[in-house]
Amino acid sequence: MCGITGIISKNKVEQTLLKAMTDSMTHRGPDEDGFYLHENIGLGMRRLSIIDVSNGHQPFYNEDKSIIVVANGEIYNHQEIRQELRAKGHHIETNSDIEIIPHLYEEEGSAFIERLEGMFGIALLDLKKKKLFLLRDRMGVKPLFYSLTEKNFVFSSDINSILKSGAVAVKGNPRAVYSYFNYRFGAAGNDTFFENVYTMFPSEIVEFDCTNFQYTTRLYTDYFSLNTTTHTLSEEETILEAERLLTASVKKRLMSDVPLGTLLSSGIDSTMITTIASRISNSPVESFTVGYDGGKVNEIAGAEETCKYLGIKNNSITITQDQFTKSVEDAVHYSEAPITHPNSVSVYHITNFARSKGFKVLLSGEGSDEIFGGYFRSVNLYNALQKWAPLPEFVVQLLQMIKPESLNLQMILLLRNRKYYEFVCRYFRVTEINVLKDLNLYGRFELPFVRKIADQLDDKKIIESILQMEQRTYLQELLLRQDKMSMMSSIEVRVPLVEDPELVRFVNSIPASLKIMPGYNKYILRKVAEKYLPKDICYRPKIGFSSPITYWLRKGGVFNEFTRDTIQGSEFTATQKAAMFKLIDDHVSEAADNNELIWKIINYITWKKLYKV
Repeated sequence: MCGITGIISKNKVEQTLLKAMTDSMTHRGPDEDGFYLHENIGLGMRRLSIIDVSNGHQPFYNEDKSIIVVANGEIYNHQEIRQELRAKGHHIETNSDIEIIPHLYEEEGSAFIERLEGMFGIALLDLKKKKLFLLRDRMGVKPLFYSLTEKNFVFSSDINSILKSGAVAVKGNPRAVYSYFNYRFGAAGNDTFFENVYTMFPSEIVEFDCTNFQYTTRLYTDYFSLNTTTHTLSEEETILEAERLLTASVKKRLMSDVPLGTLLSSGIDSTMITTIASRISNSPVESFTVGYDGGKVNEIAGAEETCKYLGIKNNSITITQDQFTKSVEDAVHYSEAPITHPNSVSVYHITNFARSKGFKVLLSGEGSDEIFGGYFRSVNLYNALQKWAPLPEFVVQLLQMIKPESLNLQMILLLRNRKYYEFVCRYFRVTEINVLKDLNLYGRFELPFVRKIADQLDDKKIIESILQMEQRTYLQELLLRQDKMSMMSSIEVRVPLVEDPELVRFVNSIPASLKIMPGYNKYILRKVAEKYLPKDICYRPKIGFSSPITYWLRKGGVFNEFTRDTIQGSEFTATQKAAMFKLIDDHVSEAADNNELIWKIINYITWKKLYKV
């Protein structure tokens, strides 16, 4: 696990600049740095040593050093590829998973990426062709950003490193801000919160020509396409196959030469990852759980019940209101964006705690809700479709008149009229338009990426389509959060549920009727869990990896004070501030639950202040 960066310029690249760009990512790789610098080209990296700790120094080269590679992430099938390459005569010196890349590129060109199993962001420089290739993993677990200006092409695992180059003007992206305040995800598609800084799509290849200073992009998988083809296996066959694939995925992600643990909540997702890991690991597995001082949100009791049953050690930490509040600004800086959800800060605290205990690698249950159908919004939509979709349209319209506040009835009518983009936007919307107008934060932008996937919606398989849209929008937000906050602690987090393409493809083919059952969600995953765990653990109510923002705002204290001070010190107008303070007052009096919007406002203000946008 590392951070990578680089710049190709029309002018000479100075070593001091490249080092400053690389040093800005020391948190991503505190163990060592590495550089390639020649005239107008510079590549840099910071290393968090996990595989072949003593020998995995980057950059890596082919035999004649015409191919240079820096990479971030893990390649889980590197051993079998290494044997194949050595059999073909390649000289590979170390056990590092990254060293295979320049040699595999020699054999297969940029198509080599299709052979790799893992999570990664890769930069490969071909000096003979005078081309730079940037390549990202299939599901977008590891980030990679880039920007092209008149004189420079810059890329990095961190936007902060790109901005450190001085080659890119720091300017906010209003479309990302619109998306942030209106929907569950932040910046959608390849947008970031900065104009002219783009995130690579999952499974994307960016090919930059160092001679003509232009780039092209292409996908090596059908990431954009929704595939709602469902399989015809029986329920028992589906459970067995899901179990087989999940076990195989966890087993691959136990690859490590340093201590490895799990992030454990009381939910079924991380519980299953921890259960499987503890059963098949060759060394003891420890788990890490976060709780809060105050409020009703606490996962520790459920996690400890699981660990007691499994006979493994659980390490827990309780975050105080003061600790949480003091880390918000740093979290925004390392996120390089306004933080969408408070639990991002929790990810930092729990991974930092694990690091203090000597761990460098953790497994997470992230992604389960998006593939197995875990969110209440998708469960409620599924139930509404079963109840109302078969009714004649005039009956649905009459029901909507009787229940104008019903979100699901609104969405069913949008489906009836084939307004798929509006349907998807309504599904993901979190803030009512009139509230944003009152705050003078309302603007309207087209979201081309969301429209592109919405146009593929299968109106015969709504839930199957929606879950795949969750994977391409909301899940991308969660994976980015997990990367940024864990790397802030110099911790690598692996996600077995969505890193393995075979597992994701199979679970996406499970019909919605086997994912959502009356009374509970994630049916297939829970049935797999029944083979290993007591039913009271398998069917514990979903809490979600949350935070006690609602409670802390109402209780008063440092977080409430921080929130009010942040708004008061902002550049918003007196009228806007008054509307924002009313949101807080209404929340404190319990006239409304405004915690999500209040949180977004203070993070947006913090981001604007930090980046002077």
